[in-house]
Amino acid sequence: MTLRSRLLAGLALVLVTLTLAAMLVGRTQNRYLIGQLDSQLTALLPSASRLARAEGFGRPVAPTGAAPVGAGAVLSQLVADLYVGYRNPEGQLTTLIAPTEDPEVRPEVGINPHIGSYRTVPTTAGRAERLRIVTTELRDGTVVVLGVSTARAEAAYRRLLAAAGTAAAVVMVVVGLVVWWVIRLGLEPIRVMTDTAEALAAGATGRRAPPFAAGTEADRLARAINLLVDTSQAAEARLRRFVADASHELRTPLTTLRGYTALYAAGALAEPAKVDDAMRRMAQEAARMSSLVEDLFLLAELDDAGPLQPSWVDVGRVLGDLGNDLAAVAPDRPVTVQADAGCVVWGDEERLTQAIAAFTANALRHTGSQTPLRLRAVRAKDVVRVEVSDEGAGIASEHLAHLFERFYRADTGRTSARGGSGLGLAIVASVIASHGGRYGVESELGRGSTFWFELTVPTRGQTEGPGEAP
Repeated sequence: MTLRSRLLAGLALVLVTLTLAAMLVGRTQNRYLIGQLDSQLTALLPSASRLARAEGFGRPVAPTGAAPVGAGAVLSQLVADLYVGYRNPEGQLTTLIAPTEDPEVRPEVGINPHIGSYRTVPTTAGRAERLRIVTTELRDGTVVVLGVSTARAEAAYRRLLAAAGTAAAVVMVVVGLVVWWVIRLGLEPIRVMTDTAEALAAGATGRRAPPFAAGTEADRLARAINLLVDTSQAAEARLRRFVADASHELRTPLTTLRGYTALYAAGALAEPAKVDDAMRRMAQEAARMSSLVEDLFLLAELDDAGPLQPSWVDVGRVLGDLGNDLAAVAPDRPVTVQADAGCVVWGDEERLTQAIAAFTANALRHTGSQTPLRLRAVRAKDVVRVEVSDEGAGIASEHLAHLFERFYRADTGRTSARGGSGLGLAIVASVIASHGGRYGVESELGRGSTFWFELTVPTRGQTEGPGEAP
């Protein structure tokens, strides 16, 4: 059974419960009112018997039997709806006292008077429909009938039923509105989103959850589902692009290797010089393929949050070492190294060095051999910012947001031999993200580019390890 069916069944149960409760309350109140009438009759029965004996019941009395003055008047004043009569041994019922507003009323006593019992009987005359009576028998066989109209008790009972019915109707309307609200704003959105999830699972990737009332939990859930689907599809698209790019990068060196082996098998490399040149080219392609595979393994390790080897790292010293390496690799290129005092961070020195080296390699690859290069470390409060700047041609703004993506190249026509594998900046992003830092690039066409990252310097108590800041 669905939750909606359960709610409707619960609503029906509430309706039945309220109906039964109203009936129970009404019956209880009616019994109470009848009990009050019986108490009145019990209290007046001795007086009615004395009145009958005082008036000489049992002797012939005129059928019109007007109510006597005296004790009868007192009784009629005590209970406005009181009826007093007697039935002689011959079965003739004579009225002695009748309600002022209903003087013609006569109860239907019947053949068996049920002496001493309280019962509600219909009337044979008068406006009242029923009387509550009790009978007692005198010595001469005369049956005294004492009764009171049930009209007031029945009217009170009807008023109570009407009030209970009104209250039950109000409760049912409120409960119905609550159930409707729950179904419309609670269950219906769940059903819609369940259908959406099932459609997505069946392959309908374009399906999305519709919007609901603004500010509701259902609307937030629908937005979250849509965002999850969009994010998942974007991740799948990136994965497909990554696999395609990786396959493309590996295909080139593999094609080269297969080409040289095919030439050798065909006898086209008979001369030793050609064999040596082929082996040199094969070694280059194998080295490039090995470097690409190592970068892929490194990215996978960083994505899996591989363990870092943190320690206090003097960024100024790292920049100095890389500047010396650049002077040896590119002696014609002007290289400037600047580092503020106190540029010390807590991190994995090997990974951070690798990230900065990726910046410098990117600058060497995409700028002229004599383009100036500046390595800089700046300390501002508890943040160390590392920058690698060049004065090259710059990068168009539409490429800046994608430079740290894997295999992305701003120049789509550039080959991997000239432009690298396209993983260097992606490695920087993973390394800095694993250190909880920020990274980015600032560039302007014709004025060069600045690649940077920032790391927060933790306090002594926040570091993991026994070392202290130098």
